[in-house]
Amino acid sequence: MNRAYNPDFYNEYRTRVGALEVDAPARKDGKKAFAWQFVAAGSKEAIPVEVMLVTGEDGLGFKATCARLKTGFLASDIRLLHKAVEEALMEQVASMSAIVWEDWYEVVVRGENSDFADSSYSALGGSLHIQVNQLKRGIHPATGKPMTINRNGVVVDFPSPSSLDVAGAGENAGSEKLRLGHPEERSYIPATVENRRALDELLRRMALLRSSMAMVLSQSNVQERLASLDVPLLLAAEREVRQ
Repeated sequence: MNRAYNPDFYNEYRTRVGALEVDAPARKDGKKAFAWQFVAAGSKEAIPVEVMLVTGEDGLGFKATCARLKTGFLASDIRLLHKAVEEALMEQVASMSAIVWEDWYEVVVRGENSDFADSSYSALGGSLHIQVNQLKRGIHPATGKPMTINRNGVVVDFPSPSSLDVAGAGENAGSEKLRLGHPEERSYIPATVENRRALDELLRRMALLRSSMAMVLSQSNVQERLASLDVPLLLAAEREVRQ
């Protein structure tokens, strides 16, 4: 008589992707925490998972958290919790190895204006900040979605570009008006040699503008420049550099 295969039979089989090792205490009373460790195949790194006893609407349950996962997991059945966490970590490890990663740049432009009447500031001014971040980008082989790796080493959706909303930011616009929209512009480009060269040149020109503006508004020049409203300050700064 042939006996059907029982998929629920635990025979200590471990997949090639990895396995979640259990280190549970003998007692599960109170709110004592215990730990699991996910060990990826071929890796010496053990990913820690913390499990806490929690009290929810349905009574006593278990909550598992891990820095390598986007969210925590909650279940009343410890076996179901173990299965869900293991599957999520297996997906993370599989994505890390299956996706072909490329180097990309995130270009961030932010800034705001301040006014003497602004309660958050005590000065009149305007700021401009450009920052270039390095990140990874890859296409998920199953979904076709662009993915990235966050600071915790978690594979997550690749961020979407955002636009700096400067609506109403006219000559009298203060920082509160700028805060009504998105606070920064974020763009994404491949980390090619050409793009790096162009970004370096952009930042070089910003440094040059910063130095020239300092000269234009120095103690010896500021009164004259502000009195000559017919001469734009940026044009005056360019002349200072050429001299």
